[in-house]
Amino acid sequence: MEKEDKIENKSVIEESNVEDSKIINSDVDDSKIEDSKIIESEVEDSSVKDSVVENADIDKSKIVDSELSSEDSKITKKEIAKKQNKQLMWAIILMTSMILIIVLVPYINKNIINKFEYNHLDFFKAKRGGVWVYFTEIPRIDQQGNSLDPFYLELISDPREIDSIPVELKKDSIVFQRSKDIFLSINPDMEVCPHSVNGVGGITQLLTRFGLMNVRGAQSTEEGAEENRLLFANCQSHPDNTVIMFNSGNETKIEQTSENCFEITYANCEIVEVSEKFMLEVVGDYMNLFVEMVPGY
Repeated sequence: MEKEDKIENKSVIEESNVEDSKIINSDVDDSKIEDSKIIESEVEDSSVKDSVVENADIDKSKIVDSELSSEDSKITKKEIAKKQNKQLMWAIILMTSMILIIVLVPYINKNIINKFEYNHLDFFKAKRGGVWVYFTEIPRIDQQGNSLDPFYLELISDPREIDSIPVELKKDSIVFQRSKDIFLSINPDMEVCPHSVNGVGGITQLLTRFGLMNVRGAQSTEEGAEENRLLFANCQSHPDNTVIMFNSGNETKIEQTSENCFEITYANCEIVEVSEKFMLEVVGDYMNLFVEMVPGY
């Protein structure tokens, strides 16, 4: 009986130990599970933290990149604006230069390169119908000293180039008998040249329109005048009138043969040149008087 009680107690103790072992194992397992959960939680928390840190780093990197990109964008915009301003400046300079060239070149050509003074007058060189001409404006005043519209004079010859044509006068200037007819008399036997009309016509216009004289055309021989049904006039037939006689010869020159007689002789068809030289002599005499009468001109 006593032996059975011992066996039974031993069995109870063993069962109790088993139970305790189970409890301990259960507690250990639970502890391990809890520790595992805690570790996993900590790992997850750590992962989350790392993820947050990574995301934060990424966000910071994005912010930095964005700021750098913004700075680069600002720099690029500044460079573009600077480049555009420089291009605009050059465009303005080029446009201004073109305008100046368009405006100044004609002005320089007219007033500097193609301008010169002769006989107190400003002459200008220009093209008319493909031909170079030389023109000026002759100032005029009335008997009371009031200004009148200037007379426009246009020449084919350069006044400076025909200045060397000989002029032989009995007085210091050419004097016209203005109260009587002025005769332009042509020798019918003189050499015919392409621009003969221009030479004679230039003198006619100057004396009639500018000098306000009565000019008549004539021929210097009776035979020629009768044949061509023109007026006959020469220095011998009309000694009291101013007679300008045209003839060809061996030398281009202007000569005063008597008080009222002027002979214009041309060689090598230089009738335009010698005619315009005569015109310049007339204008030169007028300008000398004009400068004396108008102080400060």
